[in-house]
Amino acid sequence: MEKLKAIQFNFENCESDQIPIEYIPYFNFKNVYTNLSHRWSHEEENSHVLKTGLECDGFTMIAD
Repeated sequence: MEKLKAIQFNFENCESDQIPIEYIPYFNFKNVYTNLSHRWSHEEENSHVLKTGLECDGFTMIAD
């Protein structure tokens, strides 16, 4: 299993930010699942690439 380095938050306005895992002493994610996405763009050469990510229905965490 790969070691967790950070938790990244993606917001509705398309911005994102990360918190390094050493600043999070506790976290709990509910119903984690894989998301598979594709966005076609005629300007990008690699528009055939599928992207994967993890999503969840809810979470609790403490950040210090």
